[in-house]
Amino acid sequence: MSVSKSLMHKKNLFYYLKKLLYRPKWTTKQKIRLACYIDCDGSITIKGKKSYQTAVFFTNTDKMFVEYVKTIAQMGRIYVREKSHPEWKTQYVWIITSLTEIRFFLENIKQYLISKKSRAKLVLEFIESRFKQGLNQPYSEHEKEIIKKIKKLNRRGK
Repeated sequence: MSVSKSLMHKKNLFYYLKKLLYRPKWTTKQKIRLACYIDCDGSITIKGKKSYQTAVFFTNTDKMFVEYVKTIAQMGRIYVREKSHPEWKTQYVWIITSLTEIRFFLENIKQYLISKKSRAKLVLEFIESRFKQGLNQPYSEHEKEIIKKIKKLNRRGK
């Protein structure tokens, strides 16, 4: 690995491990709302083939609504996903990719999730395992099984 790739890898690693300097203090009503948004228009996932990234995100075509979700959550970032088809609307995506932020977020809303509660539990289990094992270590068989379960839950169709 070249020096520049090594530095970039360390920079990315620090981002995913960044400490929560500010821990939002959500009301019960806010936690329920965040859980509803994720249950309806969101996703809790682990993506990748050799190297995996956890993510929690919410997608909508109403920019103000996505900004509102970010305001409540007080974490994550928003990006724009332009569609290639002229008839489709632009999508706005609020996303959390930092492991510490995902852990904090899911621990606070999981009791209010309905359809995505099992995904939240699996992702939390994966994150805890990565923290115990070490992020630079190869994935354990247990972690690979969690990834398979998440992919199966998130798969479209039968």
